[in-house]
Amino acid sequence: MTLIMNPGDGNYVSVISTALLQPIVTLLESLENLNPQKANDVQVSDLENGYAASICVLTVLLLESTINRARYVRKINGLNSIECFASLILDIELNEQLKELYVLRDVIAHNHIWLARINQDTMTFIDAVRLPGYGDRKFLEVFDKSTRKTRKLGLNIFPTRIGLSDARTVLATASHILVTFENLDRSIIYISNKQVTYRGSRLTLQDLVNNWNV
Repeated sequence: MTLIMNPGDGNYVSVISTALLQPIVTLLESLENLNPQKANDVQVSDLENGYAASICVLTVLLLESTINRARYVRKINGLNSIECFASLILDIELNEQLKELYVLRDVIAHNHIWLARINQDTMTFIDAVRLPGYGDRKFLEVFDKSTRKTRKLGLNIFPTRIGLSDARTVLATASHILVTFENLDRSIIYISNKQVTYRGSRLTLQDLVNNWNV
């Protein structure tokens, strides 16, 4: 746990937040070292799935910790994390993207169960049905049933299909959200000076995700 001093009153506020950055990046490096092959429609390999799911969940936990820090700094009560973010960041697109990250977190954390018929020769879907009881209102708001992905970010929400591309998308989106928070108020988070070790180099999360676009 990282303890962050609250300026002015001498108290500490327990916020995990950026303590998760290096573990996330270490998992990413391990995932990339697997050299994942092109996935089929139904699944990625067990190893890729496990690493990617871990990265996605930890990244959303990092965001939730940061939002809770914002809730404390701005004295916001009575709102859930998505609502709290929306009350501070007046960017509809970014709010929708955050919602999709939370949906993906729920899909993994609660292991949404689907029953599917597949062509085992081509590993493609004939049809797939999500069982009742899995998914809430925000899931239905972001779910594209024709692709089994989210509408904005294209995140796989068929659990065994979650892989490297999803992990990278989640990290890139999280980086944007964290920088947006920093630009709003550095007492919430100062991410630009946080470095991680990736393939023997020290760099920021922003530098890491920007390299994927080269």
